[in-house]
Amino acid sequence: MELDWSVNFHNTGLWVGYYTSDMVAVIDLGSLQRISSVEVSALTDLSAWIMGPQAISIFLSSDGKSYKRVSRQTYQAPTDAMGEKRSELNRLSFNKKSARYVKVLVEPFKGLPKGHSGEGEPPFLFVDEIRVD
Repeated sequence: MELDWSVNFHNTGLWVGYYTSDMVAVIDLGSLQRISSVEVSALTDLSAWIMGPQAISIFLSSDGKSYKRVSRQTYQAPTDAMGEKRSELNRLSFNKKSARYVKVLVEPFKGLPKGHSGEGEPPFLFVDEIRVD
């Protein structure tokens, strides 16, 4: 995925959106590589019912069949019901490991925050880049 960093997602075509489902991406690095971090860029725009991730998990594999979780990060829901529009780069670091396949699981929040006009309704999740280092 290509990093856009633009919050005007409707115009770029570079954001991938999800509604009521997790985002799962499997990246084939082509050969065993030593990696120690994964970055996921996500959008928050509560006025458009878009929230960033509730959790991100990283799994590694050498064969593409058996995966081991190496990192998981959870995030707090915004407290401002109609907060500002922003793009956030979420970095998950871990001890350097060898892997050919990287599975990224991004879990959305289950409902819009208290005080929002759509309180409790499922938000959208928008992602525009995954970077493996």
